[in-house]
Amino acid sequence: ILSVLGFFVRQSIESTIKDNVQSGLTAIVQMETEMLRKWFEVQESTTEALANDAHVRDLIYAMIGTDQSEEKVGSLSEAELQRQLAKELGPALEAHGFIGYLLVNKSKKVVSSSYRSLDGQQDIPEYDGFLTRALGGETNVSNPFPSVVMLKSSEIGRAHV
Repeated sequence: ILSVLGFFVRQSIESTIKDNVQSGLTAIVQMETEMLRKWFEVQESTTEALANDAHVRDLIYAMIGTDQSEEKVGSLSEAELQRQLAKELGPALEAHGFIGYLLVNKSKKVVSSSYRSLDGQQDIPEYDGFLTRALGGETNVSNPFPSVVMLKSSEIGRAHV
């Protein structure tokens, strides 16, 4: 009788522990999910604020060739427009830990980028998913993807993909 009683007590304790662990893990997953949602909202909000800055918009309109910027930006060279855009975006990118920016036109051609090697490229497969959504009017944060540019290594004079 003692062994039968021990078996049921063990089962009861094991079941209680499993339920507690499952409940705790579920709560952690829910909390982490909500934190990730908030982080995405902050990233989207920051990106929208940068893109909606009046001077940034004027520079972008000039770079993609719309008539909306002629009187505000004038007839600056493409190189000067890119320099000014990088200067405008630089402090915010650094402050928020962003690694760069990418400006594409409606045909997915890179008009300007933090990485000059991307300028002029079109239909970059790694960027297609989030560019399609962005050009459709949706603010989004992309999933990580393999780099398509050479990045400086921590080793002096070395570059890697």
